[in-house]
Amino acid sequence: MTAFRREVPALNKLYEQYRGRVAFLVVYITEAHPSDVWQMASNIKDKVVFAGPKTEEERAFVAGACVRKLGIEFPVVLDEFGNSTGQA
Repeated sequence: MTAFRREVPALNKLYEQYRGRVAFLVVYITEAHPSDVWQMASNIKDKVVFAGPKTEEERAFVAGACVRKLGIEFPVVLDEFGNSTGQA
């Protein structure tokens, strides 16, 4: 998520510039660094520390919190729990 996190301002700018001409969205896939597996200092600093979700509802909550805390302004959709989009 760290590389993606750095790009959010530029992606927000692209979304604002082209939103009327292209469909622009991000797919939220498997959590990059869940706290119950391993943690990054940047997650702690940015307050995006979450355990790996066990249900679709938990995953939606984590995704929504990350969207808000990281300032993502473009549409976000959730990959299904088996991560078929992420695997593709």
